[in-house]
Amino acid sequence: MWDFLFMTVFIVMKLDPDTIKYRMSIILDKLVFGPRNIPFKVAYLNEVDLFSVVIDVDLDRINEDLPSFDPEYEDYISKSSEHVLNGLSYIGLREYLNDVEFNYVNEDQTDKMLEDLNQRLSRELEDKYNIRRVELEDNFIEFEKELNYETYPNLSIIMLGQEVYDQENNVILNCADLSDLMNQIYYDAGYRTEVQDFVCV
Repeated sequence: MWDFLFMTVFIVMKLDPDTIKYRMSIILDKLVFGPRNIPFKVAYLNEVDLFSVVIDVDLDRINEDLPSFDPEYEDYISKSSEHVLNGLSYIGLREYLNDVEFNYVNEDQTDKMLEDLNQRLSRELEDKYNIRRVELEDNFIEFEKELNYETYPNLSIIMLGQEVYDQENNVILNCADLSDLMNQIYYDAGYRTEVQDFVCV
């Protein structure tokens, strides 16, 4: 038995990159991603002689604020690194994995959510501080999405801004007030996606 296991490991170690890539693709398609129709690809990293598994993540299906949110899909895709490792271990190829990466697709509805937040922000700033939309863009004041590309897929919101000055270099809106305003806008909008951070300079 031990002779057989030794020969199996020895043969695997002697496999060329194309064969390893092919076997990885087959097992992941059969056991991990194919049954759930999740697109992926296996990429060879020549500089380290290892492989990356790149998974297409449907952003609108992991965004809990959208009607398209799929909790079963979100739960499975959040554990995709673990699923990949288990699948590759099944055929003795786990050691050839460098990392699991995520490529986000289908972001339209999430982008519309951000557009809604930024329109709310624009109206508030114009009404309360007479700051026009063009000044927001010049000062990089906006809500943006933050995506995690390694370990596990994740969507969060980041709030960006900086202090706004008038022509006499007086502060119209400081970072503390801007943070309070953006947090209130997000709260009033009723979204549940995690707010990762507020960055203001």
